[in-house]
Amino acid sequence: MNLKIYVDEKVKDKFQLQAIKEYDKRLTRYCKMKQVIFKDQEELSKISDRTYKIIVNIKGESISSEELASKLEKLGVIGKSDIAFILSDDFQGDDHICLSSMSMSTGMSLTVLYEQIYRAFRIQKNEPYHK
Repeated sequence: MNLKIYVDEKVKDKFQLQAIKEYDKRLTRYCKMKQVIFKDQEELSKISDRTYKIIVNIKGESISSEELASKLEKLGVIGKSDIAFILSDDFQGDDHICLSSMSMSTGMSLTVLYEQIYRAFRIQKNEPYHK
């Protein structure tokens, strides 16, 4: 599975960068992961039509870790192996999820998203993960 996370700014907070780096390393067991910094909506419109686009923002549907695991598994089964998580308020996608009903900085949203993707793969593989 190939996952890309699109964000509109670089993370500057040292703690968040360390956490993202750690989850990125852990995720290499399960998928190919890439973070892309975009400058404008035009760049997002160039994402392939074959890529399943999941918009991540406060307006999306709140889902559980188990539901995210199930969603990613189902996408893999139907052949959707290229998935883009897009942290944006102004872009339309195939799906729309929310990490929290509270507002978060881009860095914190990105950190939580990495953690939840990692947790989703652990759930899929029935591997232990603290609750």
